[in-house]
Order: sequence, then C-alpha cells, then structure tokens
Amino acid sequence: MLVKYNKQEYQRSHTQEQQRFGLRKLSIGVASVLLGTSIVVAGNTTAHASSNAELADSNDQSVATVAASPVTHQDAVALNSKQSTVTETTQATSDQSGASVNSAHQVASPTAARSAQATSTSEPAKQPATVDLTFVDDDNNGAIIDSPYLPSENNGHHYAHGFIGEKISTTAYNNGTRSVDRMLRALTGRHDPYVLNGSYTLPTEFTDSLMTVQIHLKHRVETHADYPTKTITRTIHYRRAYPYDGSQMVDDDGKLIPDYQVQYEVTPVVVIDKATGKQTVTYTIKNLQTGKVTTIENDGTDPITIDYDQVASPTVTDWIADEAAVGGHYQMNFGIDSWKVSANDWQDLQTVTYKYDESKLKIGDVVPKAARHEAVIVEISADGTRMTVTRTFYYGFTDDSGDNLDHPEIQHYGGSQSLEFTREKATDSAGNTTYSPWQAVTTNTFPKYVYQEHYGHPQGYDLPYGYSPAVTIDPNADLSTLSGITVYDPYGPTYKVSIIDDTNNKVLNVYGGDRDNYLSVPEAGDGYQHTRDAAEQTRRTIYAAVAGYQDQGYVVVSDDFGQISTNNAANQSHSEGIEDYAKYVYTIHLAKKATSQTEQKTVKRIVHFVADNPAHDQLQASQTQLINYTTSYFTDPDGNLVNAKQLVDKDGNVVKDDAGNPIYIVDSANQTTPRKTWTVLTPATGDGVTVTGNQASYQQVRQDFIDVPAGALAGHWQIERAARDTVDGQQLATKTAPVEAVDNDLPDGTVEHVYLVYTQPQTPETIDPNDAGKVTPATPGNTPGSGAGTATSASVAVSPAAAQLSAADSQNAQGKHLPQTGQANSRGLLALGLTAFLTAIGLGAVNRKRQD
Repeated sequence: MLVKYNKQEYQRSHTQEQQRFGLRKLSIGVASVLLGTSIVVAGNTTAHASSNAELADSNDQSVATVAASPVTHQDAVALNSKQSTVTETTQATSDQSGASVNSAHQVASPTAARSAQATSTSEPAKQPATVDLTFVDDDNNGAIIDSPYLPSENNGHHYAHGFIGEKISTTAYNNGTRSVDRMLRALTGRHDPYVLNGSYTLPTEFTDSLMTVQIHLKHRVETHADYPTKTITRTIHYRRAYPYDGSQMVDDDGKLIPDYQVQYEVTPVVVIDKATGKQTVTYTIKNLQTGKVTTIENDGTDPITIDYDQVASPTVTDWIADEAAVGGHYQMNFGIDSWKVSANDWQDLQTVTYKYDESKLKIGDVVPKAARHEAVIVEISADGTRMTVTRTFYYGFTDDSGDNLDHPEIQHYGGSQSLEFTREKATDSAGNTTYSPWQAVTTNTFPKYVYQEHYGHPQGYDLPYGYSPAVTIDPNADLSTLSGITVYDPYGPTYKVSIIDDTNNKVLNVYGGDRDNYLSVPEAGDGYQHTRDAAEQTRRTIYAAVAGYQDQGYVVVSDDFGQISTNNAANQSHSEGIEDYAKYVYTIHLAKKATSQTEQKTVKRIVHFVADNPAHDQLQASQTQLINYTTSYFTDPDGNLVNAKQLVDKDGNVVKDDAGNPIYIVDSANQTTPRKTWTVLTPATGDGVTVTGNQASYQQVRQDFIDVPAGALAGHWQIERAARDTVDGQQLATKTAPVEAVDNDLPDGTVEHVYLVYTQPQTPETIDPNDAGKVTPATPGNTPGSGAGTATSASVAVSPAAAQLSAADSQNAQGKHLPQTGQANSRGLLALGLTAFLTAIGLGAVNRKRQD
C-alpha cells in the first residue's frame, strides 16, 4: 500500500497536468462554495459603495452623476498605469480560471469607470503661463541688455514658466536657476557697468499666459574731479608809440593808464561711461572778474581754445588806439593726459599801442634831435605888422645815456613861452613899404619857467634844475643870435634801499626815497668824485645794519642792491621799479633761519583671542601689529614750529653753510599751518602691517577656530564676534580684526585693541531621517495571505478599489485612510479565510472517499 501510493504520488507530482475545477454533487461541497461566493460578493460590494461615496464627497461630485456614466472594461484599463497592472493580472488569471474570473471583471469595470469620471471632473486642465523678464538700457534707447556675464535664454530674455494661478518662485527665472536679485548683482555690482534706474515690481503669481516685466538700468559712470584748476591771467598793456619808446600810456589827466588784467579759471571733470568706455571731459571756464561761466566738452585728447571777452580800449584825447576793442583767445595745447603735470598758472600778454598826433606835442614827449628848435621861433604875419617870438624848453635826465651824465642826449618837450610884438606899416606913392620899430604888445621879457607848474615832479628824480630863468629880448635885434633862449635842464636820478623781514613782511630799515631825504645816484666825470664818495659811505652803513640782523638769527634771502654806480644800465638791471622819489628801488630781504628737527614715534594694534566667559580667558597669545614713524620739521630761532624752504640765490642755486649743508629759512609765503609730517619707516617693525607709499595699514587678522589641547579651556572654540577697545566694546561688522588704514598723525604710543571673542559650539541633536513618517508601499510579495488558486481571485476582487486611485489620489491615500474601505478589506480577508476552510473540508472528504 505504501509503495503503491508513493509511486502514484511521484508520477502525479512530475506529470504536467491541466487543472480542472467543478462542482461535485456533494451537499457539503456545493454548500460551502455557494456560501463563500455570496460572502465575498456581498463584502466587496459594500467596500466599493463606501469608497465611491467617499471619493464623491472629496471631489464635490454627485454619486448619481458617476453612476449614470458607465464605461467599458477597456476604458477603465486606460485610466492609469496602476489600473493597467491590475487588469493584466486579471487577464492572466482569467486564462486559468475561466468563467469565474470573467464574472469578477464584470463586477470591477463599472466601479472603475465611475472613479475615472470623478477624477476627470475634479481636476480641470491647467493653463500654462510665462513671464518674460528683460533688463533694458535707458542710456541706449531702451535696448535689451544681453550681457556675457548673465546667461539668458533668448538674447537677453529671461523666462519663468508655470501655470495660471500658481505662485512665482523667487528663483523661477532661466528655467528655475536664477533669482532677479542674483541677475541684478551680475549687472549692477560695484565693478559692473550698470546701476538700477528707478524701482521695479515683480509679479508674485502667474495671471496671464504671457507676462512682460522690464527692469530699467542706466550706465554706471566714473567721475574724476581731482584735476587741479589752472589759472590763465590775461594782461593788456596800454603803451605809447614813437616818440615815446613804448612808455606807459597816460590818460587826459596825465595819470598812468593801468594794465587791464583778468583771470580765468579752467577746471576739468572727466566722466567715464563704464558700459561703453567712452571718456568725456568737461572744462568749466570761469571769468573771475565778471563771474561768467562757459564750458567746453571733448574727449580729452584735443587742446581747448578759450575765447576772451571783448575789452574796450580806454579813450584818450588826441591819441588813437590800434585796437578799439581787444578780443582774442588762448589755446591750451595739451590734452587731459598732460593736465596734472603741466603748470597751473599761465600768463597771456596783449598790448594796445597808442599813436599820438605829432602836430600836438605835449610836455614830456621825447623830441628827436632833428626836430628840436635850437633857437627861438619867429613868426611874422603876412602883412608884416605882427610878430610872435617863442622860446621852447627841453629837459633831459642824466641817466638817459650809458653813464649818469650832467649833459644828457635825450630831450623831452618841456613847453614854450611866446611874446607878441606889433609895428606900423607905410607905403609911399612909389609903392615902397616901410615899417616902424617892433613894440611889445605886453612885455619883451620871457618869464621864469618852472616845470613842476606845468606837469609836476618827474617820478624818480631830484629837482636841482627844475626851472628856466627869465630872459629879456630886443625884438628889433637879430633874434637868430639870441642865446639862453632854448634851455636844457637835467634831472638827476635817485635811489632807495629797504631792509625787509620776509618772515612777517616787516620793514626794518629804509634809506632814501623821501623828498627831503633822497639818495642821488653818483655822476661820472672827474668833477663829481664827491657824489661817488657819498654813495660808498651809504653802502657801508646799510650792510652794517644787515650784519646786526644776522647776529639776531636772520639770514639774507636776497640782495638786489650790492652797490650803486654811475652806470645807469647796471643800476637799472637790478632795480625793482620806480617810486616818486626813487628812480632805482632796491630791497635786501632777510628771513629768520629755520633749524631742522627729527623725531620718531610708534603706534600699534593688539589683537586678543579670548573666550566668551565671565573671565574672558585668553585662548592664545595676542598678536601685535607695530608701526614706526619718523618726522622732520623746522623751528625758528624762538623754537616755534614753522614752514621752511631752502635758501637759493638769484640763479636758483641752493645756498649752503660752511659744512656744506643747505640753509633753510622760514617760508613766509606758505600760509598753511606748519605741522609735523610723519613718514612710515619701512620695513615696518612687526608682522601684519602693509605699507603703500606713506600709508600704513593693519592687515586683517582672522581666525575662525581655536583648538585648545589641554587645561580648563581645552576644546574646540569657534569665533563668535569681534569688538573694539574692550571685549564688550563696539562690535565690528566682521568677525575679524579688519584691515584699517592708520592715521599718520596718531600720538606716539597709541595702542588700539581688538578682541576676537570665541565660544564653544553646542553639539546639535541628531535626527534619524528614517523616523520621518516613512511609508512602505505594498507589493504582491508582501501581501498577507497571497498564494495560488482562490487567493489570486481574491486579490483581483479588490482591484476596483485600487483602480479608483489616480497618481495624485494615491499620494493622498497614503496619508488618509478611509474607515469604510478598511472595514471592507477586513471582511474580504475573513471571507477568503472561511472559503479556504470550507474548501479544505470538501477536499478532505473527497480524499477520504478515494482512500476508501
């Protein structure tokens, strides 16, 4: 029996059989199958109804509407990928199970159709939307900016895509890679060529299929206004032509016409367009007399021409100016690149020449020798009854020639005097004419002629011979032989010497220059030695006074006197000008001597590394940044701080003392307050200092972490803050000892403190990411009770509930459980287990029957 059954069992297990199922005519078998089927159908029907009701409520749709739109099995299969998977499983089972599986499909299809229609109704199709963002250049006619530093999708267009009604992310542009702020930083950074031109508003929600946004930018310009102002001094001289040898013009009152002078200030401003690289230079020209301002603009490479204002020439009676109004221009023949190295003061001289009508000589005019009247002028009327006798006066200056002579060659017109005479005329019968003797109309004596009564004292001369004596004539004598009628009276030049303290512009001594106390220039010739001796004595007196001032700490800055001589050209060569009672003016300039002094000083910054605890314990050694300075300055003999300059002679050579060192004097022309100018000693003593030119800067000290290996402070320390002066002092913007330029004028010994304060960071609590509500989806392999045969039919029976879930609903289903559906699934499992139990009873009965 055992061998038989084992052989049969072996053959049965190794033979390919097609399983067949049917209902036996056994009361227990039929009853069990019918009972299980009814329970399964009833349980699943309840679950689907409940699920449809829940879905209908969640999507605000009517159950009646869903039920009224049935679809075929094929329509339900096309709903989503999950439903397709379930349908394939059903089809495979159908091939094995036959009619019972087809009946399951008939149950599932109407429910799936209603689920598909409910899903389609609750989620209408979304409308796509796009934001087109561009940056426009307002300085280039609104052109769209397509910068190589800012990638774009379409020649400067930056798009953000979405659906109408959705919010626009801040990083939605350029396919969700950039924010507007980041794009702006690429165009408007400190070194970038653009700046924002006005405000802008960005949309926060997609409201239309195409939305356009423009952000307006303008070119960044770099302005350079550090160019020095240059001054052009325009001077117009008014001069007389021959026979006045270019002397200064006088007005109708005999006063000198002063030069016309006006200054123009020229100030450039350079503007560079950072977007185009174009340079524009605007020159502002200001007339300091009228305040009139004009501008010239170019690219800075071309010279500029400054047009002058028209200046009317003064009108003088009997004189004609060669230009009634003077205009003109001044050209600065260099561009902006040479501006800083060219001179700051420029002079432009113009001359207006006046020509006198020679028929109207005036006193003081130079008269050529050929035009002088050496004898009296006798004029008789046509009828011979009236005679005018005129004597002419000329005067000369003893220094008009090479030497100071008593008989000058050059003569000036000094005026004239006339005497009137009359006589009777008689004609006889023969036609012969006879005249009676000349009789004076008033007098026959020329009166005394004082020159000052006519044109005043000639500037710069003494008055030893300032008149012509009275002369009586006989009109009936030979007037051509008269002597003493034409008078040549000379004027002798004088000189003046002043000793001046340039330190305070104070006059210390004056010699000459006074009407009653003038110094006469010595004359040449054997008969004038006494004049030369007097001049030498005056010279010795002057230099004795200079020596006395030198003993008081003065030095001679300049001396244009030296001595006076009989040579007028030499005297004139070092004269500073002319005064009322001095033809030659000399000045000896003194100044207080300046003595050089030298000092040194030290300043430093100490960087402390401390803990953020009550004791502020030091974590490591402090770092000291040290700077050494030196300065040289000058003091006057009284010890006062002064501005100084090197003493140079008239040729520009530096004057040195006996030891060969340059001599310094107080610079009175420098009106700035004298101060000590400190110079950084390089290389600087200590680390952490940068020196550029004469500017020292503390380098940045940065240390983010400090590890203390042992002790009470052992551990890892992290920078918390940086403070100045004290731990709790002014908090710095960065957690470092920053880069700082050091003021060169800080007092000696200045110490600055910077505290880097550290704290020990707390270890954050670790969170396992696997605890964050992880959901494990169900698979056929881990479904409870899965197996072959009837269990497969049971899994297909629940497929309509799975078919009802779309891709979005599946995510909601994982977070939300339907209570009714859960109950239905529990009943299905119970029915499945009961069916399996009854089937096992039926199979057991059949097996026992076979054994029997």
